[in-house]
Amino acid sequence: MGIGAGTKKRLLGFLSAGICLGICGWSGAQGSPLFWPPPPEDIRVVFVKSISSPKDIGVEPSIFKKLKHLIVGSQEDILVRPISLAVGREGSLYVCDPGAPALHVFDQQAKRYKKISSIGDEALVSPVGVAVHSSGAVFVSDSKLNKVFGTDKNGRTARTIGREGFFSRPTGLAVDEERLYVVDTAAHRVQVFDLKGDLIGGFGQRGNGDGEFNYPTSVALDQEGRIYVVDTLNFRIQVFDKNYGYLYQIGRAGDASGSFSRPKGVAVDSYGHIYSTDGLFDNVQIFGQGREFLLSLGESGDGNGEFWIISGIAIDGSDTIYVADSYNQRLQVFRYVGAE
Repeated sequence: MGIGAGTKKRLLGFLSAGICLGICGWSGAQGSPLFWPPPPEDIRVVFVKSISSPKDIGVEPSIFKKLKHLIVGSQEDILVRPISLAVGREGSLYVCDPGAPALHVFDQQAKRYKKISSIGDEALVSPVGVAVHSSGAVFVSDSKLNKVFGTDKNGRTARTIGREGFFSRPTGLAVDEERLYVVDTAAHRVQVFDLKGDLIGGFGQRGNGDGEFNYPTSVALDQEGRIYVVDTLNFRIQVFDKNYGYLYQIGRAGDASGSFSRPKGVAVDSYGHIYSTDGLFDNVQIFGQGREFLLSLGESGDGNGEFWIISGIAIDGSDTIYVADSYNQRLQVFRYVGAE
């Protein structure tokens, strides 16, 4: 079946913008499609690139690093086990990597890279959650230290969120202009703080009813202030209003489209589409504002558009989608291009 005129027009646009790679074929080097869904449907998502080290954003190693590599054989900075990420101002990527353990900062615009291994005087042990405020302030959770840190974009001026011993196992983070949301996985709860670090609310307890959680892992916000929580072992995403009132859930346990086996990350684009990663299915599932399943992208593997234990996801203001492909030691970058 031929490609529709609208699709052809979009393809020409991708070529001129340099977004879509190898567009003359329908598949990548290892058989994975570079856009989804496949023809004859209109294209909604395109593969852009992968990032596994600073050189993938155009960062050249300094003379000192080159000399160090020649003399002592030091390895270049690479992602070891990226698990979550956030997009900061002007497209900077903040990547939590408990395998390093460190917070990687990729400044895509300035072509700079920074590796943060400690915040203040405390070395990171298992950084698993990150959120970036519009001011540039960065919040990082460490699931082994059982702490959440607030810092500036350079990893300085550190402060601890919550009193000592408050968290059981802090993981996913999200932040808006006034509030920081912290998923406390082992407490089956989302805790809410102001930006000074004072507790101002929270919701959830262990269970499988509305507003109850069974080892939640991630949290995201949309433009209307709705709160999306990945309720991992209840195999669903729960959605709440900004006053923590339960609204609805997405997904259920199963292996059909729109179902979950091990949901990990969640993000929302500018159209209100909801994206969820699944660590067992190794895919990203996309849902509409009406909770309907729209499409999935990805499968197990190591090619473009393939994943090995997929984890966190983040979406920037231009609907560029960043996915933590943990055991392939990289981020994969996509873009939503379909019209509503």
